[in-house]
Amino acid sequence: MAITVVSGDTNTFRASAYGRPDVMTMQWCEQREQQQFQNVDPLVRQQFLDQRGTVFGELDYTNILQLSKAMSNQMDTTWMRNVIQELSTVDQLQIAPPVMMNWIMANPVAREMYHNQQIAGYDEYYTDLEPGKTGEDHYYYRRAVNGLFLEDTDGELVATEWLEDLHDPLDSLDIVDQRSIQTTWQHLESALQAKGSDPTSRWNAQL
Repeated sequence: MAITVVSGDTNTFRASAYGRPDVMTMQWCEQREQQQFQNVDPLVRQQFLDQRGTVFGELDYTNILQLSKAMSNQMDTTWMRNVIQELSTVDQLQIAPPVMMNWIMANPVAREMYHNQQIAGYDEYYTDLEPGKTGEDHYYYRRAVNGLFLEDTDGELVATEWLEDLHDPLDSLDIVDQRSIQTTWQHLESALQAKGSDPTSRWNAQL
């Protein structure tokens, strides 16, 4: 039996326990508030509004909705195997299994955005072993494209093989693994270009 443990703060609990109130409920509350304070002294009304802001100001419902979706994604993918595989949706990318994170973060587009602090890059779940390195300078990129025919700047198809010591024997990828990483990169870049949900954010942050 697998148990999913999700860490977070008070807002994380609210997201999982309650979700976001519907629009009609929020509108009803606003209308009731206006009715109650029609004949109240302006100073008393302002004191109440100040206090209400202290209590309810923490309830960022947009953030709660994002957290709720992120937690739902994590629950739905509890049984995702920790193997190299194609990840085709933003939801799958956000909760990528550990073995896929280094390969996802080897993508040059994502890596450049990560260096510019434009994406989460899996936060504390990912450790960048080669900070600042991108493309062929980056170990995991070289392993991902080793021996594959790729189009160069002149439009020519060129295959390069790197003879180097492996960090881990599992970094010796077969063609199936490489194709899974390549197609995942395509989905990743599409998600980044869409500028919606951050595909590298466990908490469904927005780009």
